Amino acid sequence: MRIIIGRIKIGWRKRVINIDWTDTVVKLPGEELFADFDSTRSSKWDKDRFIHAWGYEKAKVIIDRLLAVEEWERDEKLRKEADGQPI
Repeated sequence: MRIIIGRIKIGWRKRVINIDWTDTVVKLPGEELFADFDSTRSSKWDKDRFIHAWGYEKAKVIIDRLLAVEEWERDEKLRKEADGQPI
């Protein structure tokens, strides 16, 4: 699925929905973004960025958080540019 932040791959992996955001502007690993989630997720050592969602509702929460992170990073960059700080 291609959205504003890049391409997110979503698909079933056994009984979970695998969400992979490797090809997006969000560069944080799953263990940082989803520390409060009790599911398999990528670490800073993985080249891919992914998390497993246990159902459609959890998948929506994950995608919403990925979009929010991108928006926060973009806004932070704009704030630094406005303040004359190096990016």
